[in-house]
Amino acid sequence: MQAIVGAIQFVINKIAEWATFLLSVFTQVFVDGWEIITDFPVWVFDQVLGVVVSILSAASSLPGFTSVQTATSGFGTLPSEIVNIMGLLGMGTALGIVAAALTIRFLLGLIPFVRVGG
Repeated sequence: MQAIVGAIQFVINKIAEWATFLLSVFTQVFVDGWEIITDFPVWVFDQVLGVVVSILSAASSLPGFTSVQTATSGFGTLPSEIVNIMGLLGMGTALGIVAAALTIRFLLGLIPFVRVGG
């Protein structure tokens, strides 16, 4: 009798473990699906920026865009102490934010009937 009760408890425990496993798989499928849905816009944005970078790198060989290359190489002539302090102050991030803001402003200026800043 004890062996039968032990066998039944063993089977019930295995069924409970299997149900727990299926529940965790079902939950993980929905978690992974949500991550895919939330990461898709970031992936699209990354792809768009990759295209923009490739267009700008191709356009940098044009005669009018050579000043862009020389402007970035100007930081190499600064002493290392000044470059270090600029890095600690977050100058690179600040210049990136300003450049992005100006680019957005210029692009919005191309749209008819949209006036930015008066």
